[in-house]
Amino acid sequence: MEKCALDVILVRFAALHSGNLRRALEDAEINDLGLDLTKVLVQFGAGNQRRLCRAWLAGDGLSDADLQLLNLPLVRPGEVEEEIAEANARRMVLAITRMSAPSPVVFCFDQVEALGIAQQGNSSFAPFSRMGTALIDGCPNVLVISTNSRNRARSIYKTARWSPITRELARL
Repeated sequence: MEKCALDVILVRFAALHSGNLRRALEDAEINDLGLDLTKVLVQFGAGNQRRLCRAWLAGDGLSDADLQLLNLPLVRPGEVEEEIAEANARRMVLAITRMSAPSPVVFCFDQVEALGIAQQGNSSFAPFSRMGTALIDGCPNVLVISTNSRNRARSIYKTARWSPITRELARL
C-alpha cells in the first residue's frame, strides 16, 4: 500500500487520540467533520477501497455500487447544486486541515489570475477568496500563500469579501 499525505495526517490524528482512528474520529469535536467524510477517512485509514476513497474525496462521480461499498448515500456530485458542492468541498478541506493541528499546513497558489478573473470579472475569484478566508479565519495551523500579478492583486484586494482578520493579514 502506497503512503500519501492523508495517511500521515490520519496516523498522527489517531496517535493523538488513543491510536484508534475510528474512535478518534467519533470522539473528536472537529468543525466540519461530517459523517460521510468520517466514513471515507476510516475506510481509507484501514486500507479499504482506497481508490474509491480518493475518487470520492476528489469529487468524482461514483456508481451506486461504489457508493454502497463506501457505505455512503446514493447521491452523485452531478445531482448536487454547484454552491452546495463548493460548500461541501470547503468543509472537507477545513476538517482535514483541522485534523492536522497542531502541525502547520501551508497552501500555495501561484498565478491566481489564471482563474479567469480578467474574462469574468472578480466574481470568478469568489470561490477562491471564500476558501482562503475560511482557511485563514477557521484554522489556526494554516498559512495561505498566493501569488498573482501586482495589478490584479490590487483589484482583487479591493473587491473581495474579506473578514476583518483576513483583510489585515492579506495586506502583509
